[in-house]
Amino acid sequence: MDTAFFPPELLRMLIAALFVVAAVFVNALFMVYAERKIAGHIQRRPGPYEVGWHGLLQTLVDGIKLMTKELVVPRTANRLLFRMAPLLAFTPVVMPFLVLPFSENLIIIDLDIGLIFILTMASLNVMAILVAGWSSNNKYGLFGAMRSVAQNIAYEIPILLSLLSVVLITNSFSM
Repeated sequence: MDTAFFPPELLRMLIAALFVVAAVFVNALFMVYAERKIAGHIQRRPGPYEVGWHGLLQTLVDGIKLMTKELVVPRTANRLLFRMAPLLAFTPVVMPFLVLPFSENLIIIDLDIGLIFILTMASLNVMAILVAGWSSNNKYGLFGAMRSVAQNIAYEIPILLSLLSVVLITNSFSM
């Protein structure tokens, strides 16, 4: 393998990114399973025992069902933006894992401004909500998106202020 074309550092970053994304998805599977079982126990119902042993495959089946559902696009909507809005909402959720250190040796990208990167990705998710409401070309969808954006920004301000105290104590934005 030619190291000039595929440097070892890039290979290390790709393997670490795949490992982190796989760990996040496996964690999500177990958390959804635990949530369903706990909610079923609290609500005194048996829960989904239909798919797999004790319902272990129910989360996987639900994910496949969501991916294969027909996407209904309103007639007057901007089709490109309407279909791109879920991707714009999902991408910023995964991106902060790039700068999170899981150990001394397992960090994908070590940025000096890692905290600012995470906050930027969180604010991009708000833009995805606005694009989704605006692209529907519906005044009620736009009003709902504007309300959601205002609510998310109102939640981000206290988070920013609390993180500012940590930055002032450590004198660093690095993770």
